[in-house]
Amino acid sequence: MRPVEIGLYLPNWTGGPEAGIQPRWVELLDVAHRIEEAGFDALYVADQLVQEFADHPPLVMWECWTILSAVAAETSRIRLGPLVASAGFRNPALLAQMARTLDELSGGRATLAIGAGYDESEHRRRGLGFDRRVTRLEETVTVVAGLLRDGSVELNGLTIGTIDATLPLPGPRAAGPPLTVGTLGVGPRTAGLVARLADGWAGWGAFVARRARSPRTWPVSRTRASTRWCCMPSRSPLRRSRSWPMSSSSWTG
Repeated sequence: MRPVEIGLYLPNWTGGPEAGIQPRWVELLDVAHRIEEAGFDALYVADQLVQEFADHPPLVMWECWTILSAVAAETSRIRLGPLVASAGFRNPALLAQMARTLDELSGGRATLAIGAGYDESEHRRRGLGFDRRVTRLEETVTVVAGLLRDGSVELNGLTIGTIDATLPLPGPRAAGPPLTVGTLGVGPRTAGLVARLADGWAGWGAFVARRARSPRTWPVSRTRASTRWCCMPSRSPLRRSRSWPMSSSSWTG
């Protein structure tokens, strides 16, 4: 049986419902060292820009991949990666090269989780597309998986244009970092994507469970659905993992 592993978010943000003081790099590095020294398995960084709220200060974050690269150079054991990288923020060929580079910097400790993004304002106010998000996620994962695992990919995409790219960087692992698809909902298209191309699936319980009619049972239905996904025929069914991000206040009334 696959062991249960526990990772923590590095708090690279301030504002929003839990407004506080913007953490500086020295403080983030200290937290990263404490997470590793405490024996946790993974360290994750949120990949968002600025979120606006009507009744809270804006949620502002230090840029995800810059922080991850700096943490990789200052740690030695813990796995690290974005949770999740938004498919709408970057060209997928660039995203694959960034993941390969992070894997090199960390000595083979990088992980890569990709999601569709969920904040429309965050995208549109910065000139980023938000239409056909599931299609863009499918195309992004296809390109990233092809470049990391095969070194080349060709795709005439509906949302990302024409991709004809190679990635000859060797990296510490032949197939690159493990690839996870992160979703809020459960649907057949995403299930098929996980089955075809992903090494894992990530749900999201940290905030969505607060809005559920029955928050204590909400993860159960998602977990049952993810079990079906993870048992679907795929290229490597035994490797597929599931993760469930939570916050300390997810189950409070």
